[in-house]
Amino acid sequence: MAQNSAEEIDFKYIYNLFTSLFKKAIVLGFQVLDFVLSKWKIVAILVLLGVGYGYYINGKIQPIQTAKILLRINFDSVDYVYGEVEMFNNKIVERDTVFLENAGFRHDTLEIKKGIKLSPVINLRDILDEYDRTGRNLDVLLRNLEFDSDVKVFETFNKNYKYHTLDLRLSHVANRNTVEKFISYINSSPIFEQIKRQGLKNIEERIASNSKIISQIDDVLVTYKTSESLASPSEQIYIVDKDFSVHHLIQNKMNLQKENEALKQEQIFSQDLSVVVNKSYLSKPESGILDNQMIFYPFFFIFIFLGLAFVRFSYFTLREIASSQKQKN
Repeated sequence: MAQNSAEEIDFKYIYNLFTSLFKKAIVLGFQVLDFVLSKWKIVAILVLLGVGYGYYINGKIQPIQTAKILLRINFDSVDYVYGEVEMFNNKIVERDTVFLENAGFRHDTLEIKKGIKLSPVINLRDILDEYDRTGRNLDVLLRNLEFDSDVKVFETFNKNYKYHTLDLRLSHVANRNTVEKFISYINSSPIFEQIKRQGLKNIEERIASNSKIISQIDDVLVTYKTSESLASPSEQIYIVDKDFSVHHLIQNKMNLQKENEALKQEQIFSQDLSVVVNKSYLSKPESGILDNQMIFYPFFFIFIFLGLAFVRFSYFTLREIASSQKQKN
């Protein structure tokens, strides 16, 4: 019974405290409102000054544009491309106008703002295909690899991802041509040109080799059906042993045909080191109400005015308290 009574007292105390604080908040709110209404002329002047200054600032501020581009990076050159993007970022920070002009950009004003970001589009299929192709064991790698707490797991396989998102922050003078110039800059490195030529050559040779093997398998199957001896590279020797798996040959043929289809599709996307997959659109970041300077500055000036008034009120209140204490003493 005593416990219930104590709990009831605690509840009443909390309720009374909350009610008291609520009343004080209402009274304070009305005091602030009354003060603002009493100083309406000053508030009106501050609003007009804020709107005028905000209009002036709006004319000065140049809008920032953004562009999000989906890139396909070919020929195992992900690390090279990321390095080029990082270097370009550093040149923007340094405002190296000579470098930017040589790269085809304006030197009088920056077309691209700092903060270029290149990030992978996570696709586990890219990792699995890469490890299947090279014959490496992904499970063994994951079991034995030690990850730093500051490094995410996906970053370890960064170079295995084919698609990457490029985020650009552009100035008001930039246009779609700026994006195209940046992609051209990435692809213009002499070493990149060598990598591209060698990569395309490797694809063509792989397709030709697979096609030759497919043709040989077809010859073997035709000879097998006619019950003739299988010709060997030497004209004097014939292979008469037909104890081999026809199903295995057909399966190999199908795998090679499938690989050639993938390689031919890869040829389409491999005309450059970095290929833009989507259309690049320039857009302005979404802005809130307070991003409009004609709205922000009136509120800002009024806030400063109320803050100064509160400091003045606190000063005189504390001075009165100090004076009354002196009189008592």
